[in-house]
Formats: sequence, C-alpha cells, structure tokens
Amino acid sequence: MKRFRNNYISVIFFIFSVLFVSPVLSPLINGRTIYLYWFVPFFDYQFDTYLIGKINHGKKTAFVIFVFIILFVLLRRNLMIMFKVISLIYTVIYLQYVFQRIGFSLLYKAFNLNIYLAILQFIIYLWNPQLAYQIGPKAIASAIWGQQYSGGNTNFYPVFFNIPRVCGLSREAGFFAALLSVVILIYIVDKTTQHVKSQWVLFIIAYVISFSKMSILLPFLLFVLYFKKTIDRIPIGLGFGFVWLTLGSVSIYLNKIGFFSPSNESIAHRFYGYGIVLNNLSLKEIIIGNSNGLLQLNHKAILEYPIYEYLLNRGFDTFCGYPDLIICFGYLGMIVFLFSMHIMHTKTSGLLILLFATMDVSLTTSTSFVVLTYWLVIHINKVVYLNSSGTSRYNHRKKYI
Repeated sequence: MKRFRNNYISVIFFIFSVLFVSPVLSPLINGRTIYLYWFVPFFDYQFDTYLIGKINHGKKTAFVIFVFIILFVLLRRNLMIMFKVISLIYTVIYLQYVFQRIGFSLLYKAFNLNIYLAILQFIIYLWNPQLAYQIGPKAIASAIWGQQYSGGNTNFYPVFFNIPRVCGLSREAGFFAALLSVVILIYIVDKTTQHVKSQWVLFIIAYVISFSKMSILLPFLLFVLYFKKTIDRIPIGLGFGFVWLTLGSVSIYLNKIGFFSPSNESIAHRFYGYGIVLNNLSLKEIIIGNSNGLLQLNHKAILEYPIYEYLLNRGFDTFCGYPDLIICFGYLGMIVFLFSMHIMHTKTSGLLILLFATMDVSLTTSTSFVVLTYWLVIHINKVVYLNSSGTSRYNHRKKYI
C-alpha cells in the first residue's frame, strides 16, 4: 500500500514538475498566464488531506499567511495579488510535502528534459538557425495554444563569448539561467538524492549554452551558501539595510554617470529601482506604495531617471526584486515581508539568495525559479554551512511547514 501511495505521489509530482519548469506550456487567458501546475497537486488526495491538516493545525505559518494576504489586499486592493501570494504559499507547501515523502529526484529529471531540448536547440542553431527557432519556446507554445500562448522570447542570439543562448521551454534564456541557478543550489543542499557526475555534466552544459546576465549571479549565490554560517551572524535587519543602502547608492551613481542608457536596458531594469526608491518618493508612497506599481512620468523621482520612460515604452512596466516591493507596497509592505520571513526563521543568507535570484522579476511572481527560491531559503535553515569537503551539516529542527 505504501509503495502504491509513493508511486501515485510520484506520477502527480512528475506531471507537476514538467509543467512547473516549462512555463510556456501554460496558456494566456484574458492577458494573464494561467499556470497549469497550480491545479495538478489537487489530484493528489494525500496532499489535499495534508494541506487541510496544515490549515487546521498551523499556528505561525497560518498567521504569516493571514497577515501576508490581508495586508497585500489592503495595500493594493487587487485580488490578483492576493491570488498570486496564495499560489506562492500553496506551491511552497506542496514542494515541502513532496520533499518529505519522495524527494526531488523527479523534479531534476523534469528539468533535465528542458536541458536536453536546450542542447538540441543549441546544436541545430549552429547548423540551421531558422530550423532551431521552430523548436523554440514561442513556436512550441504557439503550436499548442495558438493565440492563447503565454509568450516567450526565442532569443537564441549570442550575448557573451559569441555563444548562442538557448532556453528549452523557459520563456527566454535569462529565465532558464535563473531557474538553472536555483536548481543547482537545491541539488547541492539536497541530501535525499544521490549526487551523480552525469547530473553535474548536464548542469555545466546548460550553464554554458544559456549563459545570460542572470548566470553571472550563480557564483554570488554559491558564495552566500558557502559562507552561510558567517553571514547568518549578521542580524537580518542590519544585513538587509546594508545591502539596500549599498545597492541604492550604486544605482544613484550609475544613473549620474549615464550608465542607465538604452544600450544597457537589461541591467538598468534590474538595478535602477534601488535608486528610485531612495529618491523623491512622497510620504504616501514611502508608507504604502502605489496601487498599480507604476510611477507617473512627471514624478520627481522619474525626472531624474529618464531610462524609466524608455523601459516603460519597451514593455518593462514593472520594477524588480525588493524595489518592486517598495514601489508596490511601500516600506510598510517591506516590514510585513521581513516579519514574515523572520517568522519562517529565514536568516540574512536567505534574504541575500532572494535578492540575487529575483533580481529580474517581482517577489510575488509565480514563475518556477521564484517559488523554488522561497522553498530553498526556508529549507536551508537546516543547513549550517558547506565545509571544505563540500558536504552539509544540519541543525535538527522541527519541520517548518
């Protein structure tokens, strides 16, 4: 009976994982991507029981969920934001449910399918670029969903070292690189799965053929993980304040020297928000942010950042990472976020991992690498540090979800 239950969980989780790491397989309805992986866990009757049990018996976690959702709704008056936050929490709980029962080996296999497709895209691109685009994410999504495909930028063109970038079934190479980085971190700290050389070979190949600006962040993420014990000695508020002021100062300086120009639009989109949130926001914006997450073009802060209008016209209508949280919800929203992370026992290392991993998206987005990052920063509370031999040592804490 136990074997049947585990097999059942495995089948459901593998379907979930394929959809989870392949966002272009989900449709676009009324301008919103409806991720199919949201619905898959409900077919696991054991997870339904598990989830109901957590709702009935949860204390701290339920309190965090309640505060998070209610405050976000009050600040934004937006049911979509409420749904996105609920889906984030719900998916993290499902990932932990699966991790406790069968581990993540099927998640790695599902991601490997994306890597195999990316390798095929890369090889064909070197031979016939036009043919490679026919197996790119946009072409595949369009073939499945027609006009309802959820988007995707088949940007196979080279960015670094004249190597074409490929992305499997991710929206584009940067998203694939971000997902790859988080999966590598999880694979490192995951002691329930046997680590094999062939998996590392696939990771290395995928890293090279998807090399993007987000790929540069992987060494920083590994640095944080390696020195986790030392970093976590820094109080979470002090560590966050230091990073916030440092990046804000860098952003202001880069804007003054004219670095935030159309030729650097990708980097500008990720960094310019740190300077804006320190620059001429109104008292209301400082406290509760803007309900639509945007700033008017005649805003004093925007007048000093002309790149904003350019990016807005280019379709980059949101900020990224922590600045997005401030622009949308103000410092009150940031305090609630930090408090929620504290309740979940997240340390300074976790906030740094979130900082690097979500540098090109919103902290409330439901895309796979963001969800996995939240799971990771909670899970690594067990990990004290990576010693010189590369193994992990754990604190024996109670289950966190």
